[in-house]
Amino acid sequence: MSHTHKRESARRNRLLSLQSLECRNLMAADGFHNFLEPADVNHDHTVSAVDALTIINRLTRDGNRTSAEAEHVDNDGFWDVNDDGHASAVDALMVINEMSRDDSATSGLLKYIDGSHGERVKVEIEESSHTSRLAVRVQNALPNSDLEVSINSVIVGQIHTRENGRGELEINDDYFTSLASGSAVSVTGIGSAVLASDHDANDINDESHASNHNEVDENGIHELHVNHDRDGDDADRLDTEHHDREHDREHDREHDREHDRDHDDHDRDHDD
Repeated sequence: MSHTHKRESARRNRLLSLQSLECRNLMAADGFHNFLEPADVNHDHTVSAVDALTIINRLTRDGNRTSAEAEHVDNDGFWDVNDDGHASAVDALMVINEMSRDDSATSGLLKYIDGSHGERVKVEIEESSHTSRLAVRVQNALPNSDLEVSINSVIVGQIHTRENGRGELEINDDYFTSLASGSAVSVTGIGSAVLASDHDANDINDESHASNHNEVDENGIHELHVNHDRDGDDADRLDTEHHDREHDREHDREHDREHDRDHDDHDRDHDD
């Protein structure tokens, strides 16, 4: 193999290594908060009891409050729902509140886009009786970059990403009311896709997933209650054990004091 060929091969290997490292750094830089859909803990594009259970099971295993940086070592979920840098019971409660939210008054279009270097995009058009709103969220993009958002080849806005690679764009305009399923959306430097109704926007939400969703939620809510009751029983047991230990320690201290008093009395009698 010639020296020129070897140098070219080494250069290609370095480029591949740099690209892989860039992707890992982008993913690691944003912790385990799902900026696109905070309550979607397991990143399946739906919010259900499974998301709350993911947090509760993690807390049961690792304690009541866990550092986001420590959790990211074996990241298998986005537990930091409120983006405060920790996983706690508050995050699970926010998932449950999101499940209870009524979205029946709105409808629209939705699409997720995954970039080739770990970028994630959520494009949503919500329609209500008052107006139409375009909302675009970007995560894990290059920091401090400008991204143009286009719909049907028309630039509708620009996103400037922050230091953490996140950015968002929100526009209220009746123009979006005229858009239909099948409209093309693109974000420069990341990718493009075709908008679909929010009922069938993602392949993961197919008929089989929908048919099992209620069963999963019911089982999940039941397990939430079971875990809550178990936690309450554990707390009572711990309180009892703590009280018994305190009682034993106090008894030992009182015994020592009695012994010291008897010893002092004996010494005084001996001196007399």
